[in-house]
Amino acid sequence: LDYLDDSIDISDFGFIRRNDEMALNYNLFKMQSRGLPDHLRQRRRGIFVAASANTDGLLTRGVFSYFDVLTLRNNSDLRMFWNVYGPAWDDRNSRGNGMFKIEDRWFTQVAFGSDTAKPLAWSGTLTAEQESLGGWTYGSDFGFTFKPNGRFSFDFDIRYKRRDGWLVYRSGREFATFSATDLQPTLATDFFFNARHQLRMTLQWAGIRAEGQEYLEVPLGEGPLVRRAVQPTAGSEDFTISRLTAQFRYRWEIGPLSDLFLVYTRGSNLPTDPDPEFGDLFQEAWREPIVDVFIMKLRYRFGT
Repeated sequence: LDYLDDSIDISDFGFIRRNDEMALNYNLFKMQSRGLPDHLRQRRRGIFVAASANTDGLLTRGVFSYFDVLTLRNNSDLRMFWNVYGPAWDDRNSRGNGMFKIEDRWFTQVAFGSDTAKPLAWSGTLTAEQESLGGWTYGSDFGFTFKPNGRFSFDFDIRYKRRDGWLVYRSGREFATFSATDLQPTLATDFFFNARHQLRMTLQWAGIRAEGQEYLEVPLGEGPLVRRAVQPTAGSEDFTISRLTAQFRYRWEIGPLSDLFLVYTRGSNLPTDPDPEFGDLFQEAWREPIVDVFIMKLRYRFGT
């Protein structure tokens, strides 16, 4: 049971979601390792119920969640999640320009992951969730880790989302919903020449293409979002995002608490053409960096 008034500010601690909140949370978990079918090693399941209101007494979050995790005999995991969110008031996303009512929503996810102790392990996820105003978003994740020995590892993950009715804040009291495609690949590789020499390479990219659907604004009174009095021209608020971060790092452990680092970082966050392909988004992000630096750092401990 939590009570946080509207003036408390401890966000630097990193675990407070918001202030101006009265919240009740209940969790029940059960772990079972006996009396299971032969193909199961363990089962973990539970429920989570939460209700939150601001100090004016308006419900800002109500959720019922159920999860079920099955560990198979080969140490693979099958995970299932279901969330139901009740109607609530959004008093944060308008950046202080009023509140509005959002609809009840559903969220469901099914995921499978193989045994991570194997040299090759993989996982996949399928997700379906409703947006704040009722549209559906479908997503999938896939990743694998290849670690043939203690010296080399390679990780690759890719996330794809197809959004419909994605609600995005624009400015002032204005919002818009978008139909969007979201693609986010990530890779990382490590190579240890020996215990003191390591080479690491990482690359993360996020590409989003969004087309405007409805143009809305926060009502002057209470209620859901309403159509803007002045509608923008078609396509004027469409947007794309292309953000890239790549890093190559060499580390030499000279001795205890003594290291030499050689780091090359390349990154971008670019405005793009109104209707580019994902391949063009990635190429532009790589060709036109806003961060392109090489850093050498030496840390040396004197004494014993």
